[in-house]
Amino acid sequence: YVHRGMYAEQLERWLRFYPRAQLLVVRSEDLQADPARVLADEIFPFLGVGAPNTSLRLEPQLVGGYQAKMPTEVRTQLVETFREPNRRLEQLLGRSFDWDR
Repeated sequence: YVHRGMYAEQLERWLRFYPRAQLLVVRSEDLQADPARVLADEIFPFLGVGAPNTSLRLEPQLVGGYQAKMPTEVRTQLVETFREPNRRLEQLLGRSFDWDR
């Protein structure tokens, strides 16, 4: 799971073959919080298609949850593990994610 969370590393591989202008990165948090806005303001303009169809079914699907809260020491370890890779991701995309809070 940790290796799959190294997003900058994965995006850098894609960018060896495709120009940056052909890559749209959307935060899943934003898409979950306001899918209509993300479609209208980010995804559809990027694709060069018209306004979103207002009849689209935008409710969350296959939503799961966690039974227990993540232990503090595990979170601390993950924040440290991802500190540098997330910094690289932020530099690559030119935006902040605030994941280390």
